[in-house]
Amino acid sequence: MRRSTYRRLARLAPTALIVLIANLPLVAQESIVDGITEIASGGASGAVYPETTDWFGIAGGDADASFPSLYVAGREYGAGRVIAVGHEGLLANSATLDNGDFLVNALEWLDEPTGTGEIRATSGHGEFAAGGALSGLTTLADAAGLNLVGLGGTVTTAALDDVSVLIVGNAWGDFTAAEIEAIEEFVDGGGGLLLAGLGWSWVSSNPDETLEDYPMIQLAEPYGIRWLTNIVSDPTDSTSGSTIFSVFYPDVGNATLADAISTIEDAHVEHGADLPAELEIDSTLRLAFARAHILMSIPTTDLPAESPARTTVYDSYVTWFTDWPDFYARGFSFDETLTPTAAHLRERAWRSWRDALPLDSARKDEIADLGDLTGTRLDIFETFDLILMDNDRLGESELTLIEEMRGLIPTGLDPLQAISVRDYLGTPPETIALRGSRYSVNVFGVEIGQFTENPFPADVPAYTGDLFASVLAHELNHVVDAVDVVEAAGELRTRRDQLIEDAGTEPLNYLRSMIGAGFFVTNPQEFVASISNQYLNDSQTTLDLGLIRFDDDRPDPINQVLFFADMYSAGGDTTYFYLTTSAGEITRQPISIGRDSLGRLVRLVTPTAEVEFTLSTAGRVTAYTLTEGTPFVRGDVNADGARNVADAVTLLDDLFLGGSAPCSRAGDTNGDGVLELADAVALLDAMFAGGTGPAAPFPDCGVAEDGLPCAAATCP
Repeated sequence: MRRSTYRRLARLAPTALIVLIANLPLVAQESIVDGITEIASGGASGAVYPETTDWFGIAGGDADASFPSLYVAGREYGAGRVIAVGHEGLLANSATLDNGDFLVNALEWLDEPTGTGEIRATSGHGEFAAGGALSGLTTLADAAGLNLVGLGGTVTTAALDDVSVLIVGNAWGDFTAAEIEAIEEFVDGGGGLLLAGLGWSWVSSNPDETLEDYPMIQLAEPYGIRWLTNIVSDPTDSTSGSTIFSVFYPDVGNATLADAISTIEDAHVEHGADLPAELEIDSTLRLAFARAHILMSIPTTDLPAESPARTTVYDSYVTWFTDWPDFYARGFSFDETLTPTAAHLRERAWRSWRDALPLDSARKDEIADLGDLTGTRLDIFETFDLILMDNDRLGESELTLIEEMRGLIPTGLDPLQAISVRDYLGTPPETIALRGSRYSVNVFGVEIGQFTENPFPADVPAYTGDLFASVLAHELNHVVDAVDVVEAAGELRTRRDQLIEDAGTEPLNYLRSMIGAGFFVTNPQEFVASISNQYLNDSQTTLDLGLIRFDDDRPDPINQVLFFADMYSAGGDTTYFYLTTSAGEITRQPISIGRDSLGRLVRLVTPTAEVEFTLSTAGRVTAYTLTEGTPFVRGDVNADGARNVADAVTLLDDLFLGGSAPCSRAGDTNGDGVLELADAVALLDAMFAGGTGPAAPFPDCGVAEDGLPCAAATCP
C-alpha cells in the first residue's frame, strides 16, 4: 500500500491510524521509479550534473543517447530531500508517457520526512512551470492525497511553515540571498525540494550572462548540483522530438566525477596493456569507460574557474599519465582501424587535461614532461598553449606549417587551444566528442604536397596551392571570426554581416564565387574562413581579384578584401600579405595601410603598387586609383624590402657623404618632412633602443614619383 493511501485514510480516521503511520518505514529510493518505464519532457531536454557524491542517479538516457544524459538525480540533505530535473517540461506534461506516475512517486518521496502532504510551487520568480502549467500535476497530486497549490511572491520561512515539498519550475527571475537561505533551512529541517531547470536554454537566451548567473544554479548551489549546457538527444528513442528516458535507478551509471574516476582506474587495473583491444570487444566496458572520460571533461567546460572539480580532473590525469603512459602519453600511434576507441580517448584525455586549469609555466612543464612532448609538438605547445589531437600521425612538414602559420596570424587574433585530425583517429563505436572549454578545429588527414587546390575563380590566373595549407588557414580563421568578429560583437561583426547582406545570394558578389548561390547568407560563419583560403595563399592575387570585379561593376569583393585586411591590422597602421607555396612554405610581409579621418582603411601600399580607395559615407568603395611601381616604406632607405642597419648606414651616407638614397621620403622616418640626422636616430632607436624593432610600422607615403629629386621628395 502506498504512503498516499495511508494518508487519505489518516484524514478519515487520524486517531486510529496515528500509531500505524508513525511506524511506517521510510520510502526507499526505489519507490521513485516503481512502475516507471519511460518519461520525457516534451522538449529539448538538458542534463543535470551532481558535484558531490551525495547524489544518486534516478533517470537517464540509454546506451545510444548522447552523453551526459543524467536527467533526474536525488539526494538527502540534512533531514530533508532534493530532486533535480533537466527540463521543467516534465512537470507541465504529466500526461506524457509515465510522467504522471513518476512525478507522484517523486513528490511522495520528497514528502516522506514530514508527511504533511502540503506541496507548494513558486510563481514569483519568472517560473516557466507554475500556475496553469501545473494543472495536470495538481490533479494527480490531489488523487494521491497531496495538496499542490501555488506560492507567489517572496519565499520566506513563514511561507514554508507546515509545507512538506517546494517545487521550483525553472525560474529565470532572481532569488534573494534571504530566500535561498530560507529554502535551505526548510530542506535541512526535513522539507522536500523539487528543482527543474534547463541550462542550455538559459545560456542561449542570455548571451550577456554566464551559467553562474542562472537563478536555478544559484538556488541549487547549497545542494551541490547544477544544470549543464548540452541537449540530450537519442536517435532511436524520442517522442515528438523529445528524448525518452528509460534507464532508472539503480542502473544510471557514471553520475558523479567520483564514479568516473573509479570506472577509469578499475578498467586500467583490470585490463592493463590489453585495455585498447578490450574496449573494442566488450561493449559494456567501452560504454562505461568512454562516458567516464567524457564526464571528466564537464568541469573543464561547464564549471567555473574556481571549482575544485577542475583540480580533481587535472590531478587525476597527472596520475594516469604517470601510471599508464602507454595509453595516454605521446610517442606512438594507435592503429585506428583496430583500436579507434583508445585513439579517441587518448585525445579526449589530452583535451580535458589541457583545459582543466590555467596553463602556468609549471603546469605546462608537467604536461610536456609526463605527456612526452618533443620536437615541434613541444614547441607548438610551449609557444601557443596548443595541443594536437592527431594520434601522433602528423608529419614534420605539417607540424612545421602549423607552427609557422599560427605564428604568422597577428598576435591576439587567434586563441586556438587544440587541433584535431579525426581522419587519423578512426571511427569508434561510441560517440566521443573532443570539445573543450574554448576553441578547437579539425583539419584533414592529408600530407603537404599530396593534394593541391586552386582557391581562386577564373577571373585571375590559377594558383596551385596545397590542400592541407588551405584547410589549415580556413580552420584557423574560423577561430579568428568567432573570437574577434562574432564574440567581440563590435564594428567588425556589423561590417561582416552588412557585407553579406550587400552581396546577397549572387556568387559573383563574393571573392569565393565558386561556392553555390546563397551559401554565405545561410552560413555566415563561413564568410571570413572562406576568404582566408585565398588571402593566406596569395594576398596579392586576392586584391587583384577584388579590383577586377570592381572594374566589372561588382564592388562587393573589393570591400571584402579591405574588411579582411583591416581585420588583420588589428586597428593599426600595418596589415599583412601572405604567400603560401604548394610545398607548404608560408611567408608574411607587412603592408602599410592608410586610414581616413573616420579610421576607415583607404590605402594599401603593396609590394608592387599603391592603391587609394574612395569610400562612400557608408564605407563602401566607390572608386580607386592604382599607382604602379615599387612603393617605398619609411625606414627602408635602400629599398631592399627590409628595415635594418643597412638602411641607417645608407641614410647617414646620404646625409653626410654625398650618397643617394632612392627616395628621401623613405628616409624621413620621423615624418616631419625633412631629411635629417634625427631620422637616422629614430630608425636606430626603433631597432636597438627599446623601439618596436626592424618591422616598426613607420607610416608609408606611397610610390616614389618618377624624376623627383631625392632632396625635394619629402612626405606630404
